[in-house]
Amino acid sequence: MCIFVTGATDFIGSAVVQELIEAGHKVIGLARSDRGAVKLKEAGAEVHQGSLDDLDSLRSGAAIADGVIHLAAKHDVSDLAGSLATDLQEPSVDTSAATSRAVRLESFGGPEVLNVREVPVPQAGSGQIRVRVTAAGLNPMDWFMTSDADTATRFGLSLPSGFGTDYAGIVDQVGDGVTEFAVGDRVFGGALSRAVAAYVVVDVAGTIAAGGDAHHTPDGVDDRTAATLAIAGCTASAALAVVNPGPDDTVLIGGAGGGVGVFAVQLARLAGARVIGTGSATSADALRALGAEPVTYGDGMVDRLRALAPAGVTAAIDLYGTDTMQAARELGVPDERITTIAAQVDGITPANGANAAPGAIEEIARLVAAGQLRVPIAASFPMEQIRAAVELQAGRHVHGKVVIDI
Repeated sequence: MCIFVTGATDFIGSAVVQELIEAGHKVIGLARSDRGAVKLKEAGAEVHQGSLDDLDSLRSGAAIADGVIHLAAKHDVSDLAGSLATDLQEPSVDTSAATSRAVRLESFGGPEVLNVREVPVPQAGSGQIRVRVTAAGLNPMDWFMTSDADTATRFGLSLPSGFGTDYAGIVDQVGDGVTEFAVGDRVFGGALSRAVAAYVVVDVAGTIAAGGDAHHTPDGVDDRTAATLAIAGCTASAALAVVNPGPDDTVLIGGAGGGVGVFAVQLARLAGARVIGTGSATSADALRALGAEPVTYGDGMVDRLRALAPAGVTAAIDLYGTDTMQAARELGVPDERITTIAAQVDGITPANGANAAPGAIEEIARLVAAGQLRVPIAASFPMEQIRAAVELQAGRHVHGKVVIDI
């Protein structure tokens, strides 16, 4: 099949062009500049010289192709006439290949059991979409779930298993009955222990734990950032819903520089609260950059908190274990204004991302797109270095998120 692609020379477009060519399709890419033309030729695509401002060049490019993928939405499709308008509204390209790469586990354990394997490319069924993954964000739950067979069973995992949950990418196949998404849409979401892979199939009406979920990636949010939002963003949102911070609060957040902490700190600040974040001495600058006042954890932390907040702490979120929770109790914070995510404690309401309010993740994405919330990326790795990526995150001393580039 011959496919005409607009927006073919930017980051997303280049990935789509490469995938189409690898799947055996002939690709004609729209290029405005000589530099863009050279880039397309180097990728193995043919070049159609023109611009998005020239509707005639768009029509002529579409006329010599079997289908169109429109990735540069400069024009509303209603501005275009005839078959091109139909193609742009309903792009339909089967980019199926026989196999693709994914991280797989043949046994449960530590980073040493993670391997990149060739696997069959999944196909979207009714009510599903297939996503060509461009980035996958790691979370501590990823390696915790796969650390041993008993834990994996509790999460419904069996061998052989995939790895990773947060993803971002481009829809490249749409199943019957799906109207919410189209080929070429940028999306992000979660697919439990399946995300570190070239492709992931998700249920449009699913959840992260059951079938996966997908959300439209807003303009202004790059794929690496989008790939960090689902688990950590929902967990942070759920934690804040428990303690409900406001302008009169001083909120203590344990593990403030971690993957969930970077969201929790900023959301609490947006709610008007003063935030004190625990961390190592080396994390102080990173915490200040997020809007938190740093305090080192360990022996003497309660005394340091009393000195930093003589008027008292009014709420607490423990994102690591129970040390912050215990310190909050010692400081007189009532149990109903304390939450944990990694421990079950009598009298304390735990926070779980699965219980985040409807629309929570869309609100997180909106805040990122608006520049009101930023996601520090501590490190990124290619898929082949998955073991090193997990080892870095498992050390629990990274300030921000770890991302796998697919």
